Amino acid sequence: MNERQRLSQGQQEKKQNSQDKVFTLIDLEAEEHRKKQAHQAQVEGKAKGVEVSLSNPCFEVWTLLHLVDTGKGFKNCREVTKEVKRVWNTKYDQNVDLKLEIDCKRLLGLRTDAVKRAKKHHNHHSRGLKSIKLLNISTLSF
Repeated sequence: MNERQRLSQGQQEKKQNSQDKVFTLIDLEAEEHRKKQAHQAQVEGKAKGVEVSLSNPCFEVWTLLHLVDTGKGFKNCREVTKEVKRVWNTKYDQNVDLKLEIDCKRLLGLRTDAVKRAKKHHNHHSRGLKSIKLLNISTLSF
């Protein structure tokens, strides 16, 4: 399903209950043309009442914010995942090689800290963290 189809689906779902808010998160870990499409989806979503948030450079920034307070800018997702692995290995004395090996249950208790960190760094416009604030991150859950 492409971004336009998701927006249409979200708009239809929103009509079913006008008190609901519809959000979508697009991971910008993609080819350059997909990034342009994601930004266009953000514009179209706003016009349709759907809040489209972008994770930049990738969703793993959110994982990192659970683990450490960093305002570091990241050029790409590879840098982010390298830092997540390093911090995870240090904090939990457990080597992780794949994104899927992160135990999200360990992150649940750190969510409040992650929200505070994301807001703090968004306010300082840190590259790599600023887009996460576009989403109402206090409602995110695993």
